[in-house]
Amino acid sequence: MVVDGVITGTYDRQIAKKGRFSGAAKYTYYPIVKYELEGLESIRRCNVNSSRKESFKEGEILKLYWSPSENGIRERCANKILLVAGILLTVAGILAGASIVVALA
Repeated sequence: MVVDGVITGTYDRQIAKKGRFSGAAKYTYYPIVKYELEGLESIRRCNVNSSRKESFKEGEILKLYWSPSENGIRERCANKILLVAGILLTVAGILAGASIVVALA
């Protein structure tokens, strides 16, 4: 089930006191979202993040997904195509590595 969440602000987390090139402090920004599920209003900090504060504007809608099997909210819906692609690429990588080992032996 899709639940619409409204971005109410951002949580700013300093990840470095001094950037490698800029010399300025580096931050990661997480959206804080308010949503309603089964008549109850909740607020949560999302796991999605950005290095730019402008990525999350107050009042924007962020789609959340209710996962009954986990009894919780997810920020991204599971994608079976990506799972299959990941497995295929892992197998291809293992086969390519094995062929290199065999060729060098």
